[in-house]
Amino acid sequence: MPSPPPDTAAATTAAGGSTGGSPVYKKWWFWTAAVLVLLIVVGSIVAATKKNTPTASSATNQTLTTLPGTTVTTSGLNTGKGSIATTLPTTPPTTAPPPTAPPANTGVYPMSTTVTVPETTSGISSATVFSYTPNAQSTMPQYDTPSAGYTYGVVDAQECAGPGGAGSGADAYDFSILLSNGSTASSPTYLTGVPTNLPSESELGSGNTALTQGQCDRGWVVFNIPDGVTATYVEFTGNTAGDNPNSTAKWTVAG
Repeated sequence: MPSPPPDTAAATTAAGGSTGGSPVYKKWWFWTAAVLVLLIVVGSIVAATKKNTPTASSATNQTLTTLPGTTVTTSGLNTGKGSIATTLPTTPPTTAPPPTAPPANTGVYPMSTTVTVPETTSGISSATVFSYTPNAQSTMPQYDTPSAGYTYGVVDAQECAGPGGAGSGADAYDFSILLSNGSTASSPTYLTGVPTNLPSESELGSGNTALTQGQCDRGWVVFNIPDGVTATYVEFTGNTAGDNPNSTAKWTVAG
C-alpha cells in the first residue's frame, strides 16, 4: 500500500514558521518599538538644535549703541514674553555755574536813549534821559528861586521796573549831573511848583507809586548847579546789590 504524501503544513510548523498567522506590522510590539525609535530620533534633533541656537542669556550684558553718547546695557534674561530687562545708565547731574551780575554799563548815549542797567535794589532795570535844561525856573518864583551862586538844572527822565517790579517806584536819586569843572551835582533839590519847561510832569518818583514788571514812571529832577560851570553828562547811579552805586550809563548834554 503506497505511503501518503508528506504533510507540508506540519513541516513548516515544525520549522518554526507560520503561514496562517498575522503580518508583523500588525503586531502591537512592532508599533511600540517604532514609536520609541521615532521619539529617540526627534529628541536627538531637538537637542542638536538647542545646542546651536543662542539663548537669551547669551545676550546678557551686551551694550547697544543708540543715540550719540547714549548706551543701553542688557542685564537680564528673556522673561518668556519677549522682553529683556534692561538698565539705562543715568547721566550724572551737572551743576550750573552761579549767575553773575551783569557788568556795569559805562556807555555814553545821546538824549532819549533807553538803556538797560543792572537792576537796582529798588527793582529798576532801565532808564531814559530825554533832556537837560539849564537855568530853569519854577512856576511859583514867588516861593522858590535858586540859592545865591546857583541856578536850577532840570532833567527829564524815566525809569522802568524789572521782572520783580519796583515796590517803591522810581527814584530821583538814581541820577546825578557831571559838571564841566570835574565835580558832580549828586543830590536833587526840592522845588516848589514845577519847572516852567515841564509844566505837565511831576517830580520823578514823587508819588512813591509801585511799578509792575515793565511799567515806567517819567518826571523831572532838579539840581543846584554852581554859577560858572555847565553840565556835561546826566549819569545814572542807581544802587545795586550791596548798596553799591552803578556808575553806569551817561547821556551827553549838548554844549
